[in-house]
Amino acid sequence: MWPFNRKGPSGFSSSSTAEEVTAGIDATGLTAIVTGASSGIGSETARVLALRGAHVVMGVRNLTAAKQVQQSILKDNPSAKLDAMELDLSSMESVKKFASQYKSSGRPLNILINNAGIMACPFTLSKDNIELQFATNHIGHFLLTNLLLDTMKKTSRQSKREGRIVNVSSEAHRLTYSEGIRFDKINDESSYHSWRAYGQSKLANILHANQLTTLLKEDGADITANSLHPGTIATNLFRHMGVANGIVNAIGRLVLKNVQQGAATTCYVALHPQVKGVSGKYFSDSNLSKTTSHGTDDDLAKKLWDFSMNLIKLRFQIPEIDRKCGYSAAKALLDSPLIPPPKRSPKACLWPHCHRATSGIGVETTRVLALRGVHVVMGVRNLAAAKDVKESILKEIPSAKVDAMELDLSSLESVKKFASEFNSSALPLNILM
Repeated sequence: MWPFNRKGPSGFSSSSTAEEVTAGIDATGLTAIVTGASSGIGSETARVLALRGAHVVMGVRNLTAAKQVQQSILKDNPSAKLDAMELDLSSMESVKKFASQYKSSGRPLNILINNAGIMACPFTLSKDNIELQFATNHIGHFLLTNLLLDTMKKTSRQSKREGRIVNVSSEAHRLTYSEGIRFDKINDESSYHSWRAYGQSKLANILHANQLTTLLKEDGADITANSLHPGTIATNLFRHMGVANGIVNAIGRLVLKNVQQGAATTCYVALHPQVKGVSGKYFSDSNLSKTTSHGTDDDLAKKLWDFSMNLIKLRFQIPEIDRKCGYSAAKALLDSPLIPPPKRSPKACLWPHCHRATSGIGVETTRVLALRGVHVVMGVRNLAAAKDVKESILKEIPSAKVDAMELDLSSLESVKKFASEFNSSALPLNILM
């Protein structure tokens, strides 16, 4: 047996799917929120939870995309209970509005899955003047969790069923800055590193779950909080490789995961009885795993909690801020000059990875760059798919500048032709991805 597929103590492995790890589990009567459920492992998580009987509320930025996911799930599972609500995790105001509307609906809440996120984007500030990855991946979910915590506690008490909070982190937490969390330099563009900033936000997800565990235990609440690594998803990585690369394809799929496997650990931690009573832990491949020393640093977790809470209180001008706990750094962050995205930008970004620009993180990267005013040129093998992506982005952002050009990276002739046509267009080029 290949070591990649070896089962762990839970009885599952990296190749286990979300359906397999939840087989035989009845989630009827449970209500779950899944953020970022309009694509990828988020939509698969929503599908499998609904398949097991849970009422799933998808917190999404794009309601049109969520509706398509909802229709697709209902087509295969007509009895599925699915709703979608608008949620932009990069905006505290949007998070506050979502939580308010959810609480007003009177729905219970048993499971909160903080899944949504962005990855390794160029330096950008959120609407709240916070570096975008830290704002979206951590602060947005931190605020959402805090605003819904009373609802979860009430549900747990009334239903006499354990509540579960699941933070989707990443092994990329190992790539963070040497300090772990750079409280005084989160908005420092001069030393910004896109991957380290991503790692920082993913470490924050782990520390958030850890500190939440401590506070929930002190409060006597029957709610657990855990974090996890979903795995590296291979869905589109090898899709366009030819027969000559079949061996690479086969080996790659033993190591990497498809979406069904990528959602497995999330669904396992959210539903499986093996995880009952387990809190403050980190999972990978539907088994307990280990983080870095930063990920188990209780002092760092408490400092992050206080810092995050102060950011929120400052943003909404809530009195009685604890000035001893990260107040100075939080205030400096929100007081730093806000850099609004330009209405028009001379920058051009070339995204030549044909297997990603038309799907997955490539689509999101293209969308966010266009949202921030960048003129994006997608180098793609499938022009029809690229056209769909462009139309979807333009529907949301009418002023977006997005173009597509044919590019087959397996052919030197195609690459040469693409480069020649791009050079002839006289477009500038600031960023090459």
